[in-house]
Amino acid sequence: MAGVDQVELSAANESSLDYLIYVTVASSAAKSYFKVERLIQQTCITVCSAQSWNIPFPHLTIRSDPGVQI
Repeated sequence: MAGVDQVELSAANESSLDYLIYVTVASSAAKSYFKVERLIQQTCITVCSAQSWNIPFPHLTIRSDPGVQI
């Protein structure tokens, strides 16, 4: 049986809130560690979308001097 044991705020960054999610799974799931990790991430994104929570992404703006040829 799997279950989320605890959710903690890990960091409040400039454009994100990072959480630690502690999950308990059966020992037989150890071979699927990376799959479980991906499923947790996908579930978090699905919940954010369902709740209409904006997931901010940093933006990069490149400006150049009009007199400089690139």
